[in-house]
Amino acid sequence: MKSAFLFFIILGLYLTGCQNQSIENTNKNKDQSSLIFDSSVSSFIVDSFKIKLDPTTPIKSPNIQYLEGKNQLAMMNASMNEINFYDLETTKLEKKVKLEEEGPNGVGKVRMFRIYEDKLYVLNSNQFKFYELDFSGNVIKKYDLNRDNAPKPYATTWQPIIIELPFAYMASTPYRDYNSKSFYEANDLMTRLNLETEEIAYSITYPDKIKGNLWGPNLSDKFYTYNSEQKKFVISWPPISDLTVGDFNGTKLISAPSKYTIKPEPVDEVPRDFKKSHAIFTTNPQYGRIYYNKYKNEYYRIVEQRVPERYIDSQDYDEKNLKPFSLMVLDSDLNVKKEIEFPHLKYYHFMVFLTKKGLYMAKIPENEDELVFDCFQFDDNEKV
Repeated sequence: MKSAFLFFIILGLYLTGCQNQSIENTNKNKDQSSLIFDSSVSSFIVDSFKIKLDPTTPIKSPNIQYLEGKNQLAMMNASMNEINFYDLETTKLEKKVKLEEEGPNGVGKVRMFRIYEDKLYVLNSNQFKFYELDFSGNVIKKYDLNRDNAPKPYATTWQPIIIELPFAYMASTPYRDYNSKSFYEANDLMTRLNLETEEIAYSITYPDKIKGNLWGPNLSDKFYTYNSEQKKFVISWPPISDLTVGDFNGTKLISAPSKYTIKPEPVDEVPRDFKKSHAIFTTNPQYGRIYYNKYKNEYYRIVEQRVPERYIDSQDYDEKNLKPFSLMVLDSDLNVKKEIEFPHLKYYHFMVFLTKKGLYMAKIPENEDELVFDCFQFDDNEKV
């Protein structure tokens, strides 16, 4: 009887220990899926740039561009339909270019622009119109990009307008059912407009690793940068480590994996409900934006973790939408040199510009009147 009693006591202790171990493992896995980086990046900061915003300029600009020849930063003010030009030396607002919505110089509501040499190019993604303007906002030439049963061009902060005369390049949405796996068989993910002949061509396809599945919001997207010296695109795909590298006529894949496990889950169907779509976005890690630094001939790729569970139901927009991220530094051949974790909720990795000094990234502001960019240099040549 004593032996039986002792057996059950030992068994109970064993099962309690297993349960505690199971809870510990569950919490450990939970922590791993909700990474929050708090590491310092101060050792990489070499400069800061601060500008005072006027009352009409929002903190988050959908489009910014550094103008090397003038040492200016051009920022889209979508709410006012204008482009603001800030001097990097004085940090003052030097000029505004108002984009007319109607009339002979009307371009509608615009979010994306590109400045090339002495011309200003803007895209109206709602009307599928592309415009060439002067710096007074006068329309020089208008292009109709709408074609029947054809992809629809658009541009975003992560899919910028690229000008390589005589061509303008933009992203495009395939003329296919987004809720079908056939969507990922498209070979027309980019649009090329000939600015002289107005001829339109399409190219770029999804990698095979993405085909055959349905992907949720943002995971079906692409992020790209352009190497103007080598005249090649580098495309980052959210679900996979591979980069697509090449020009409009031919590409290849190069593997560039993060040190973190990035394996977002495909979906059985693409939800139309916003909450369900947002849940897919927040709970999946992914590869993100990619930038080319022509001054150092290297690339920077953003890697995003899932939104931490503590912020999923937050009322703060940044807390419930911004994912903890790291930045991969890639050499000219896209070999990984290092990966740096950025402190969570400190920076907007979608507001970036590059100069000879380095990569400038916007800090999440403490007030609405001031925008601060920290400048980073990553000079360690050791590969990891």
